[in-house]
Amino acid sequence: MENSPNILVIVGNDKLGRRLIARLDGRYPIHFAINPSNSVKRIRNLIFKWRALSMKALVNISFAELLRKDYKIEPKDIVRSNADILSLIKEQDISEVYIFRIGIIINRRLLSSGVDFYNVHCARLPDYRGLGQVYRIFEDRAFDQVATLHRVVEKIDAGEVIETRPYQMKKDLSYRENEEIAYQAGMDLLVSYIEKRLKMGLQQN
Repeated sequence: MENSPNILVIVGNDKLGRRLIARLDGRYPIHFAINPSNSVKRIRNLIFKWRALSMKALVNISFAELLRKDYKIEPKDIVRSNADILSLIKEQDISEVYIFRIGIIINRRLLSSGVDFYNVHCARLPDYRGLGQVYRIFEDRAFDQVATLHRVVEKIDAGEVIETRPYQMKKDLSYRENEEIAYQAGMDLLVSYIEKRLKMGLQQN
């Protein structure tokens, strides 16, 4: 008989991450951690070293974040590395980890730890793998989309797709407004899947 999963949700330290925690915290018996990876150094690397974002994309994404509503949350555990995540997993006896907009690439040691890792990706896979997917969707006018929950494997955004949630961007809206549609779909997908997992665990106990 399967026990109810012990869930850890790790989010990036931005307004979307805090919104997700505010939505879940206190409503579900789950643990939270924040990855403070949205540093100036990381943004510089995204543009110049890794060439994952264009300057135009960065301006649009930064503007959307600036205008987005922020949420106050209670202090949470901070994870800056795979080692930090592993320590938290052992400390809290975690069985499932869900990640949303974090800057840590999950390594082989974590993936072989016996814990299931899932990532929320707010775009269709494999068409829009990698960083900046919502901006690329907007530029391509590929407005008929799905948010995707997939297993984390060593190759980025290449794991088994577990569940999807369709959404529709609108050509008459700005990038900022369309980004909101995409990330709302991703958060809705994650919340509904966690609810389902917890309910399944309770039914099987």
